[in-house]
Amino acid sequence: MIYRMSKMTGRTIKEQKCSFIPESQSLLFRGNYFKEIAPGVSMHFSRGVKLIERMEKFIKDILKETEFEPIMFPFQETGKSGVSGFMASVIENEMKSYKDYPIGFYFNQIRKREEFKAGLGVFGGKYFSEIEFWRFFDKAESNEACFEAILATLIERLDEMEIKAEFALASRDAYLPGTHGILWVKNPKGDTGVFQCEACGYSATESMAQKQLPETEAIGGKMPELLHTPQVKTIKDLSGFAGVPEWKLSKAIAVSVYGRLIVLMMRGDRVFSPCKLAEILKVDVDEIKMADEEEIEANIGSKAGFIGPVGLKTEVWVDSEIPLSGLMIAGSNKKDYHLKNVLYGRDYKASRVEDIVYAREGDTCPVCGKPLKLHEGFVLGRFTNYGEAFSETVGMTFLNVNGKASAFSCHEGNIDLYSLIGMVCENNRDELGICWPEKVSPYDIHVLILNSKKEEQVVLGEKVAKEFSVKGMDVILDDRAERAGFKFKDCELLGIPKLVVVGNKASEGCVEYRDRKTGIKSDMTFV
Repeated sequence: MIYRMSKMTGRTIKEQKCSFIPESQSLLFRGNYFKEIAPGVSMHFSRGVKLIERMEKFIKDILKETEFEPIMFPFQETGKSGVSGFMASVIENEMKSYKDYPIGFYFNQIRKREEFKAGLGVFGGKYFSEIEFWRFFDKAESNEACFEAILATLIERLDEMEIKAEFALASRDAYLPGTHGILWVKNPKGDTGVFQCEACGYSATESMAQKQLPETEAIGGKMPELLHTPQVKTIKDLSGFAGVPEWKLSKAIAVSVYGRLIVLMMRGDRVFSPCKLAEILKVDVDEIKMADEEEIEANIGSKAGFIGPVGLKTEVWVDSEIPLSGLMIAGSNKKDYHLKNVLYGRDYKASRVEDIVYAREGDTCPVCGKPLKLHEGFVLGRFTNYGEAFSETVGMTFLNVNGKASAFSCHEGNIDLYSLIGMVCENNRDELGICWPEKVSPYDIHVLILNSKKEEQVVLGEKVAKEFSVKGMDVILDDRAERAGFKFKDCELLGIPKLVVVGNKASEGCVEYRDRKTGIKSDMTFV
């Protein structure tokens, strides 16, 4: 098909007023693939639509090859249970016997980000286009194998577009347990932190990464004693006042979860991870609230900053490092006082001992004990292997080969097409602009008529475009009455990998062919 630039709405922009991180994102807006109409909100004219359609096709072809089938449904009718509730109704009505398995579905939707970051360009927009897919099995081992296979396939195929995607464990963004993770790409300007072990390959997001526990601290025989700490308000203040490192201080954080008050104890040098606590409690992370002064005084009888575990009647949890840390300084539940020589197990016990803090660079890998390294990057998609948890939660089963009710096993995934486009742009550009890989280029070839006032050039340009179109290629034809330099600049901004220039040799039926990726130029003749 031929797409004439003289008929297209949406001008290119020679200079982008607002800046983006990474800088490459400005190319998508300058080429008018994305047009910002409000901070973080974009619309698309025809070439932006074509770009998204090509990216959709690339992902959908992968899903079709792995035997997923398309479905469509009205998202506004999914109710409070959302897509997961809709999928449950599909299972209930369509998949009653083992003969109906396995089955996979995929569909498109426009999603709204919980927190949008307009400065990240398409990586952080308020809305984004997504392809979501689900696969159901009658056997858990088949589900596990398929989950790993689809991840491996996506990673392999994205490599064709110069995208080195990786999988990392992550916190869940749904109410069900399972193996949750992200597909991400390293980039120093990314907004997501991932800890990796270069020795064994362990990989997990900053909020969920675990660490190997230290050796048990030697325990002395000293007993707790009050330490007067006037004007001490922070961990740093207390560390300097008492002359001990921050890791020897026991920090207390009071949280409220659906009205349940929990005091969390952790080392003073650590940062509390709400995502880890949400994972343990199987609640949404937004349901974990910091207790206010009134709650603390009413339920604990203490002041914030002086909460301590000794003698506390409220539910107490400790981070897994606390039992190994020996004698520590903790709050005393008395204003302007702390307790020295507090020992877990002797002076107090906890309801739960859990990993509830963020890992940090230099911590040791939980698998092999080598140092963890923190990398930044962008998320391209999220994946969850629910196993049988989804079946058990919705209370649905199928009849197995023996005629007995069994739980099905399933997984889901979603690909953020906007972020994928953003990463393709980031990794496929040169000093001139974007250079789209052929598989996702919005058009297959760009035909440029240098001088639209010369009839012989127009006639030949039309002929060239038609011949490529007849071969099944999508052609963007620049037939505008603009200067040649202006048109060449648009070629750079649009980034179509193959360019045919109809110019000075038009009367001879000869045109110049250029390959943007390789820089190779050659002549082509059209009789």
